[in-house]
Amino acid sequence: FAQEALAWAQLAAGETAAAGQTLARMASHLAAIEDPESRDWAAEALAALQAACPGAARSGAGPATAPGWVIRPAQAADLDALTPLFDAYRQFYAQPADAATARHFLAERLARQESVVLLAIEPRDAAGGTAAGPAPGGRVLGFCQLYPSHCSVEAQPIYWLYDLFVLPQARRAGIGRQLLQAAEALARQEGKARLDLSTARSNLAAQAAYAALGWVRDEQFFTYSRRIAS
Repeated sequence: FAQEALAWAQLAAGETAAAGQTLARMASHLAAIEDPESRDWAAEALAALQAACPGAARSGAGPATAPGWVIRPAQAADLDALTPLFDAYRQFYAQPADAATARHFLAERLARQESVVLLAIEPRDAAGGTAAGPAPGGRVLGFCQLYPSHCSVEAQPIYWLYDLFVLPQARRAGIGRQLLQAAEALARQEGKARLDLSTARSNLAAQAAYAALGWVRDEQFFTYSRRIAS
């Protein structure tokens, strides 16, 4: 993560040659990371940097990607493309496959404007068009879902980032990172005081990823829940 931060700083300063050397060091360290999830996240970070660095050689750690994906809010017309991803996301959290429930839930949230879903869509140049926007029927590669809420203590509106999912075959390419950055930009644009999320204690790769993007882990409060019988 120190090398990643250095590389971004070098690119921002226009020092592409130095950034290329930093990327080479990152690539050489990649194989030494023993935890698979941490290694996947590091590979994703490296791929994103390689896409941003002119002339950088790819490490082979992740799939070749376009320099960026189309990130935009979902609309009702996106339900057919989004439903399989949302169903897969729920299955990851031990829910049975149920595309009808997934579609109904998303349709209600969007219709009632109770959440914002950001989509990562394959650029047109990768789907037979131009790079100006998503191709008709182009693949949705990932999404995140934000629920508007409020913080009583700060007396400010916030977003709760509840869902984040990227297709397995599209991972390690920077899509999750770009969705998180897009969520932050949207929250800033809409005057939200902050973004909140929760993740499993065992999900060390995600924790490292959030920390690398400036998220701060709460060390003061416990989270409780009380299930209400239907």
